[in-house]
Amino acid sequence: GKEPACHGSPPSTWMNDTNTSSSVPRQPIVMGKVLVTTLSGKCSATSFSSLMEVFRGIPEGQLLDLRQFVVHETFTFTAVIRVPEGAEPSKSSSVVKDVLLRAHERGFEAFFDIVDDDDDESDAENDVAVERTNNRLRLSWKRRAQDDLYVVTLIATGPAEVGAKFLAEVTTVLAKYRANIETISRLSELGDSSTCYEFKTRVSPDANTLSSLRLDLLAQGKRRGDISLQRADLQRRNKRLVVFDLSWTLIQSDAVDLLLEAAAVDVPASLSIQKAAGEIDSLEYLQQRVALLKGHQVDTTLANCEDRLRYTEGAKDLCKALRRLGYKLALISSGPSLLADMVKRDLDLDFVYANNVGVNPMDDSFTGEVGSTSEPIIDAQRKAQLLEMLAMNEGISREQTVAIGDGPVSAVMLSQAGLSISYDQPDTVDNLTGSRINNKSLTTVLFFLGISAKDSHRLLAN
Repeated sequence: GKEPACHGSPPSTWMNDTNTSSSVPRQPIVMGKVLVTTLSGKCSATSFSSLMEVFRGIPEGQLLDLRQFVVHETFTFTAVIRVPEGAEPSKSSSVVKDVLLRAHERGFEAFFDIVDDDDDESDAENDVAVERTNNRLRLSWKRRAQDDLYVVTLIATGPAEVGAKFLAEVTTVLAKYRANIETISRLSELGDSSTCYEFKTRVSPDANTLSSLRLDLLAQGKRRGDISLQRADLQRRNKRLVVFDLSWTLIQSDAVDLLLEAAAVDVPASLSIQKAAGEIDSLEYLQQRVALLKGHQVDTTLANCEDRLRYTEGAKDLCKALRRLGYKLALISSGPSLLADMVKRDLDLDFVYANNVGVNPMDDSFTGEVGSTSEPIIDAQRKAQLLEMLAMNEGISREQTVAIGDGPVSAVMLSQAGLSISYDQPDTVDNLTGSRINNKSLTTVLFFLGISAKDSHRLLAN
């Protein structure tokens, strides 16, 4: 309610260390009020230099922080200015007046918020707080610990209203857990078939809160689109190894069933019923189906397989982009190695691990056996072990790995990766993963890695 004292630069009495004599120690500059100033206007090549002219009158050392973003040629700029303890009210008023006049001259809109020692220091809604220590005040930034900063990535495919509903539902979930959104970035381009936004948000580091938040977000993703929750640290942008499952992930079929179809072998319906009822486990299900291949010719079967092989949408583009970025790519599958090797060749993968299917060298026919005496059968546990072994051999940490899979056999492997992505998986493994793809395109993985559509298009060009 106080009128600004005058127009012009704040006087030198803002500073507590006005005595500059070298024989007298300088007194520490202490905090009084913190003035948070927000300016907005039309963006141009000279916008930032004009903004700095607005703050020309701020004494040295009192401009604490600057932030700016631009949306459709309109910039929003925030500055945090220190007003030392003990400064007369007229002094802070002069700052406001000075900024207002300079902003008005340049056609900028200006807004102000003042934080001082009367503010509730425990109010989690404030980003800036002033704390008293030894009868002095100092600036602190609330909730800035690295261990509670997360990135939520969401991708909606379809009309704009679908994306708007998805955004509304996700932000409602974040509000439920008092997760403060700090920044929102758009990774997709206007006109793309899907819309992707990335939120950086502050979340309580409590493990139960994180687990519940993740499950709620994944549930929204299942209804509306693809979604991911990741810790926003250096490792997020430093992934080096991407591991894929084969069946229903890189290819649009079960690998063993594809071999059986190519060999013109009918699988008894009772076998699938037993598996669905839990009467046989995944290993026994694998062994009984491979046994049906006994006596069929390998070359003919593989030729028919190649004709029937269908890659998941986006699989080839994803692998191409990741290779150009220097990632190592691996395939770890409980399916047959003969088919896995074919996929490795087509997608130019670096590593492949799959189960050996027995071949009779006398007549080049299948023996009906799976596995070998030298290598253990690849099951759920073995997949996780192979992921760990690959990371160790490549000299990278587990946090630098990405695992993408479908079905319970991949669940343990997914739980071990730095970034785990379930590809259209059942709800039973949601508690083991941090990301879900429901819209069927594997190129979503690039968004989860923080790569924009514009950069993806450049990677895939030529």
